[in-house]
Amino acid sequence: MLRIAVGRVRPDYGRVLFDGAFVERPSLAAMARKGLFYSAQDSVLTDLFTIRQHLDAVARVFGRELDLDEGIERLDLGEVLDRKPNALSGGERRRASLAIAIVRKPTCLLMDEPFVGVAPKDRPLIADGLLALRDGGCAVVISGHDVEDLFAVADEIVWVVAGTSHGIGSPEQAREHWQFRREYLGR
Repeated sequence: MLRIAVGRVRPDYGRVLFDGAFVERPSLAAMARKGLFYSAQDSVLTDLFTIRQHLDAVARVFGRELDLDEGIERLDLGEVLDRKPNALSGGERRRASLAIAIVRKPTCLLMDEPFVGVAPKDRPLIADGLLALRDGGCAVVISGHDVEDLFAVADEIVWVVAGTSHGIGSPEQAREHWQFRREYLGR
């Protein structure tokens, strides 16, 4: 669904609504210029640059040099700044991708599976980064299967199953939704 929203996959039907308008032909580049930040599960990072170089480039392009320290500090990246992504754990790469988003200050973040393949010590840092973006006015849309981590940061749950999306409300409402409990949570 996230790949459809950014124009990487054509939908069978439906439309993408972004920034208050329907987007006829979604383009990641065009929507990024309007404030979208998309972080695919395979990361926004390239192995050609260190984490510091990634963050510096984003700060320079978007005039956010003052926000650079916030992203580094909030996501505890000090020890990995001079390493390239291929030398990092999955959690460190996710934290670095999220730090780039914090420096970028998007109006909307789409992040695929922020908690997958992440060590327990990284999870609260990632959750804190997502909540910081949300609290700063960014619309945060994340996908995932790590229910407890997702419930900890979500305001609303949309369950996507068999090609259909079901808006089931708050995490509390999702816990009580009989079909979600039975078919997904196994309770």
